[in-house]
Amino acid sequence: MNIEDFSLDIKSISYLVLFFGLFCVLLISAIRDVKERKIPNLITLPSAIIAILCHIFSDGWQGLIFSFQGIAVGFFLFIMLYAIGVMGAGDVKLMSVVGAVFGPKNTLTVLLFIMVMSGVLALFLMWHRGVIKKSLSRLWMIIFLFATQQNSSFFKEANSELAEEGMPLAVAIAAGVFLYVIYIWITTGMFPLLSPG
Repeated sequence: MNIEDFSLDIKSISYLVLFFGLFCVLLISAIRDVKERKIPNLITLPSAIIAILCHIFSDGWQGLIFSFQGIAVGFFLFIMLYAIGVMGAGDVKLMSVVGAVFGPKNTLTVLLFIMVMSGVLALFLMWHRGVIKKSLSRLWMIIFLFATQQNSSFFKEANSELAEEGMPLAVAIAAGVFLYVIYIWITTGMFPLLSPG
């Protein structure tokens, strides 16, 4: 066995750890989010560290940069939604883990799948809770307030009420990631590339 063969083995093992680990983290996070409405740091922080280490083992410094860029994309896309109270900090950290695994470009694409699944989940929950009419009236009020730049106290009150009702966004994140991987598998016959090059 020469050095190149060993390098390929480490890369393959790193990718298996990344995929298997991410799917386990997403599944556990989704279950915890549904049951407890929380995604603990004990799940997200070690997961991000493991993802970074796997990328370092498989691609060296380029892997480190790739992983940090993915974290930045996942974090900054979701931190804006956290700032206005649409999601919790655990969701932001979970999306950072997704970014650490998939890197910057794939994370942007995964986000589209997560948005679709978030919409599907939101519609299901609104139907299940019987609040479609109330939610649509809130949506129009938010659009009106945004367009006219009026006082947003109504939005804050409605937002706190929505937070009580809640939506386990980890379910949509997990479903979006699974859907993305399945889509890539169907269209290319392989898993998404998890490397900088």
